Amino acid sequence: GAFLQALALKNVIGSLGDEAFFIDYWPEAHERAYKHNRTFLLSLLKPFQDRAFRKCLPMIGVGLKPEFRDGKGLSGIDCNRIVFGSDQIWWNSVIKGYEGVDEVYFGKGFRPDIRRIAYAPSIGRENEASLEAVKEYCASFSALSARESSLASILSDISGKDVPVVLDPVLLAGRDFWEKVRKKNQRYYTTFLMNMDL
Repeated sequence: GAFLQALALKNVIGSLGDEAFFIDYWPEAHERAYKHNRTFLLSLLKPFQDRAFRKCLPMIGVGLKPEFRDGKGLSGIDCNRIVFGSDQIWWNSVIKGYEGVDEVYFGKGFRPDIRRIAYAPSIGRENEASLEAVKEYCASFSALSARESSLASILSDISGKDVPVVLDPVLLAGRDFWEKVRKKNQRYYTTFLMNMDL
C-alpha cells in the first residue's frame, strides 16, 4: 500500500511540473518488523511478496539497500520542498527498537530552509505521543492536509489554518495512470500470478 501511494504521489507531483525524487529512508528496526509475519498463511506468501517488492523498487528510483537508516545525513539533501505522506507516518510505533514517534517524518534532520508539506498523513489511533509531536512540529510545515477529518480538525486547531481532508494518492493518480502502470508491467504480473497459483 505504501509503495502504491508513493508511486502515485510522485506521478501527481510530476504532472504539476515538478521533478520529484524519493528520500530513501527506512530504519533497520522497521525493516526487521516487516520480515516477520503473524500468521502461517502470510509466512507462505512472504517469498512472493519480497520478490514483488524487489521488482517494483526501480519504479520509484530506490535500491534494495536504503540510503538512510536514521536521521544522519538528511541535512545534506538539496531540494526546495519535501512532501511528507501519506498513510500512518505520524503514528506512535510499538515496534521493538523503533518505539515512539519517528521525528524524521515530522521534518527533523532536514535543513530548516526546505519547505515542508504534509499530504494525507495519518496518526492512526490518536494517542498522547502522536498528538504531542503534531503540536511540536506542525508549525514548521508550510502546508498541511490530512487523510482523516479527525486529524484535520486537530491540525486546524493547532495551526489556526483551514486543513483540508484530501484523497489518498492512489485515488488521486487516477485510472489512466494505473492502466499505464499495469500495461507496462503486464508480463511481470502474469508471471507473479502464475507463481502464486502453484
